[in-house]
Amino acid sequence: MAMSWRAAEPAWPSIFPGPQPPPPLEACNKRSQAWLLLLFVIALLPLPSQAQGIDGRVLLAFHACDVQPCESPTRHEVYLAQSRSGQRFEIVPGWTPYPGSVPEVVRRGEQVYVFTTRQVRRASVHASTWPSPVPLVVHDEAGTVVQGVDPSAIVVDGQLWLYLLEGAPGQDPARCPRDTTTCERRILLAREDPGSDGSSFTLDPQPTLSVTVDPSWPTASDPEVLAAPGGGFVLLLSRGMAVESFVSSRPDGPWQRSGIIVEQGIGGVPSAVAWRRRFLTYVASRVEGVAAIRRAVVASLTSPIPRSRFHTIYPGIWGRVLVSSPSIALNEPGPPSTAAATAGP
Repeated sequence: MAMSWRAAEPAWPSIFPGPQPPPPLEACNKRSQAWLLLLFVIALLPLPSQAQGIDGRVLLAFHACDVQPCESPTRHEVYLAQSRSGQRFEIVPGWTPYPGSVPEVVRRGEQVYVFTTRQVRRASVHASTWPSPVPLVVHDEAGTVVQGVDPSAIVVDGQLWLYLLEGAPGQDPARCPRDTTTCERRILLAREDPGSDGSSFTLDPQPTLSVTVDPSWPTASDPEVLAAPGGGFVLLLSRGMAVESFVSSRPDGPWQRSGIIVEQGIGGVPSAVAWRRRFLTYVASRVEGVAAIRRAVVASLTSPIPRSRFHTIYPGIWGRVLVSSPSIALNEPGPPSTAAATAGP
């Protein structure tokens, strides 16, 4: 039986089995045409602007310099970048660089902290702008201010802990005093003072680690401490352009030496984080004479990492002549979830 279509009749009545031929154009009433026009206009509207705040999974703090000579820390500026995978980074929204060197980034709750030797900058992960840095004070139990450099930060039971290379006024703290070939370099541990929100720390009476500096390994600097989700803690130490590893069952030691895991010449100033059953491991390096930040993804931080595992992620940024001193952190409110990665092999 033939069926005629009228504009007043509903299109494709549900009582008809199987697909039906579409109604002629004149079957569309004015309301349908208005909806189509509205959808077309919406499709032409610009997309909303990108949400402010920090939404990357991985955070990377580093310093950069575009004024020669870059060896002087007074010429360095601090940057904070983010990434969804730890491979490609972009500067976080609202960030303005400021003078500083060897930064350290960590997240606690909804707040991100960026430490340098004398300052801390902090803001909510939802903020669209960053306040200016505030002074950072490390003191002993008597209240005397203590000099420490190259900070590394972790969160222990909600409290920020800072690991620092002991300062040496008037000389390079990573090396022995002048006219001395063998000495001890000490890694200090300081714990956050209640109510200071990361701006004041009290030093433990004893250093958490002492290492020997001698002609075979003439420097020791830039400690990096991280929790291994499978259990224990790792302390990485820069030995020039190499990395030495230590492990402990406690964040305050004692530390057991694992050995050199990044050979001399590959890179130093290490930073690492456990993520997705692996360790994202970053070092400051040089590629064809140009400062760079390189990354390796490994299962252990106690075994040697082959040179071939490292790949450059920052050969420079916006033409700057130095990009260095990486610090990596997960953009998560609490401790990393328990995974298969462990401190050992």
